Amino acid sequence: MKKLLSALFGACMLTSAAVSADAATVYFENTNNWTTVYSYSFQKNTSNADTTPLRALTATTIDGHQLYGREIPAGYNYVIFVNMPNWENGKIQTEDLVATDGYVYNAKSEHIATITNGQYVPESVITPPVVTDDLYLSGSGNGWGTSDEYKFEKQEDGTLTLTTSIYNGTFFKIRTTSWDKPAYGGPEGLDNNNGSVLTNVNVNGTYTLVNSTSSSNLYAPVDMVNVTLTLDPSTNKLSISDGSGEIPTFKWFCAYDADAQNNGISWHFGNEMEEQTEGTYKCSLDLTGTQSETNYFAIFRGLQNSDWNTGTRYQPKGVSGNQVVTETGGSYGMQQGTANVWELKGNGVWTIVVDPRDADNPTVSFDWGDSTGEANVMVNQAGDDDHSFKAYAMTAVSGSTSKFQSEAIALGEGDELKFTIHDVDYFYDPSVVTSTVQSGGKLTITYPLKDGSTAESGVVTFDYNAGDVVFVIDIEAETAAVTFTNAPGATMTVTDPTTGDSTIHELSKVTGNPAGDEFILNAHEIEFVGGELVDFRIGTKRYWPDFNINTPANAPANVRRATLNSVANFELKELADADPAPAWNGPTNTPMYIRISPSEGIGQAQPDTTTAVEAIEAADEEAVYFNMQGMRVNNPEKGLYIVKKGNKVAKIVK
Repeated sequence: MKKLLSALFGACMLTSAAVSADAATVYFENTNNWTTVYSYSFQKNTSNADTTPLRALTATTIDGHQLYGREIPAGYNYVIFVNMPNWENGKIQTEDLVATDGYVYNAKSEHIATITNGQYVPESVITPPVVTDDLYLSGSGNGWGTSDEYKFEKQEDGTLTLTTSIYNGTFFKIRTTSWDKPAYGGPEGLDNNNGSVLTNVNVNGTYTLVNSTSSSNLYAPVDMVNVTLTLDPSTNKLSISDGSGEIPTFKWFCAYDADAQNNGISWHFGNEMEEQTEGTYKCSLDLTGTQSETNYFAIFRGLQNSDWNTGTRYQPKGVSGNQVVTETGGSYGMQQGTANVWELKGNGVWTIVVDPRDADNPTVSFDWGDSTGEANVMVNQAGDDDHSFKAYAMTAVSGSTSKFQSEAIALGEGDELKFTIHDVDYFYDPSVVTSTVQSGGKLTITYPLKDGSTAESGVVTFDYNAGDVVFVIDIEAETAAVTFTNAPGATMTVTDPTTGDSTIHELSKVTGNPAGDEFILNAHEIEFVGGELVDFRIGTKRYWPDFNINTPANAPANVRRATLNSVANFELKELADADPAPAWNGPTNTPMYIRISPSEGIGQAQPDTTTAVEAIEAADEEAVYFNMQGMRVNNPEKGLYIVKKGNKVAKIVK
């Protein structure tokens, strides 16, 4: 009924997205005495559902049979006959009928005859072949699995269909859940590891498959996005109709197995190759810590870096077995395949470059040793327990032979990193902070730099989820400065309402986590007398302190204002750039600690008084210490500290 209404009310234009089919004439024999026979044809199993116009048919007689013929244009593969205008007995149309030239159908949608050489040739009612087992698209793109996502749907005419995407370099078959049963594929005896001799399938093609336990793989030489596969088990024919969709971005990955002595069963992934300006792709592998002198290596291209199942694997070209690569390196041809690998002889840092620009002759080159530059930041992403470090080159700072700086590197919590400078490993000691500086919205923390040859670990686990980070390493000064480029800066502007003069106070981060947004202004930097105009800036946003919280809106000002010598909480509210800064309505006439937290939307004003220190000492809660730069200190020694205990904050000398 849905197709009928579509035909009646607007499906009257031919579509350009047609399947491979010739024009045909299909007949209807009016065995049920329909009043008037109409019909329309349409495209099935394509992304387009356009139909030809619904129109009445004129009867013709062939060998004594009154038939209604409908000419089907090329590209339209199904037809429906309709009883119009009297919809008698609820039977108004046939099922979807295959538009095969010369076929004769009746009102029960049965194929009862074929017009051959102008003659009516009766035949038994055609029963579509029954497929009892479910069939699946199974190949290198889905791990040769049989998940429901790749399950073919059975159609009324006995065909099976699946709409999916098959990408360049994919090997596949159509099979049941058991490999013991026949699978649809190419001719037996073909080499499944070389796509050039397999049955290549493409969009808008029709192929006769072999249904056998020894059938060869089918092969996709191009990307086919949102195509519909139609399998006819009665003829073993597979057709692939045109699809539409955006082709995804494929990536190149390095993979290696450091357990080569155990037949290469433990492949490590996660090393995405970085695209170079000339169109090549490069990655670095640090195999220093591997136990075997032979490391298996392979290249694959796919959508993600989890395993082989998401892309196409490459192997050495022109060799019968594995290809040995010594520390002298070299350039080698490669081709799609899974039979062989490269054997890297050396436990140092390998730099691998893939050049796919000549599609017929792609190459891969190997260079052993530190070839990325005289200084590098080596990063192993969190979750990759395979030491597959990626190198980020550092450049020498002008005028210095011992100081090197990196570009901004995206780092996250749990990433591992170290430095290689003049072929020597270095790392910084995260437990010791030499200094912290916050300026212009950037936070820089400096740590001691240590030689990786010491007994201590030469790899640092990054504890921050910070985004872009810049490193400056000074071998001579033995320091490593880490700058968090996206750490927001915080300032408080205080304006005298009488003179209009403004003073900008820079706030320090409370914790050592650059991803956090707690800031503090130390006492003795400012005293309020009342009426000053105050606003805060954190990054690009502007805020103001609203002390009128948890009090009636009509309460007097002296009630709403926070009480002196106690923590005064305020709500941190956003303020547009064009809006004037409100007047300070909090504690006055004493030095202030100011703490703000934009993510929580709150702040505190804490007077610096002796009673506040006494309250700190008397409080039951555990004290938390910060140095004068706002960095948390776990084991404070002698010195000046900011201490927070419960809701009390004070500056103390230990």
